[in-house]
Amino acid sequence: MAFGLMIEVKSDITMLPGDGAVVAIAEVLHTDFGKVKPFFDITIVAIGVILALTLLGHLEGVREGTIFAAVSVGFMIQFYVKLFGEKIDDYLER
Repeated sequence: MAFGLMIEVKSDITMLPGDGAVVAIAEVLHTDFGKVKPFFDITIVAIGVILALTLLGHLEGVREGTIFAAVSVGFMIQFYVKLFGEKIDDYLER
């Protein structure tokens, strides 16, 4: 997932709304997508937990995989950008 997101952001194609929001926030803050993504994802997961507990009365739909993905995908994107970022940029400039 992280590799696909890195390619999606680097190629500047149409994105899903959540990823587009992260790109917009990163551009406004003048920082990297991979640094903003974990904070955005954790915020969205926290909102989901609060809404589930408030509206359903119990936690549903958020488990360990959701939390792991929210925390780790942004860091994996940073890793992939370090490995492949320049090569992808060179390829896209052709």
